[in-house]
Amino acid sequence: MIKASRLVVEVTPADHTAQDMRRFEERVLAAPEVALCYATGGGVDYMLHVVSRDIDHYQRFIDSLLTDDIGITMPDSVPD
Repeated sequence: MIKASRLVVEVTPADHTAQDMRRFEERVLAAPEVALCYATGGGVDYMLHVVSRDIDHYQRFIDSLLTDDIGITMPDSVPD
């Protein structure tokens, strides 16, 4: 099993409305997996530092973001 202790995740809202941004920020602030969240500009709106036990835990977290109706597209991730 692949161990993925820290990943950097790039997130872009599907729509750039204040409501979508607020829903996303509230959701990630409540997530224990998110160690850091940076609001950026340009092509990527947020960069998250996500801590997970393993790749399965990380995938469950990403799946929960995508199904929680917080208005994001598929996030990209790279090992930290």
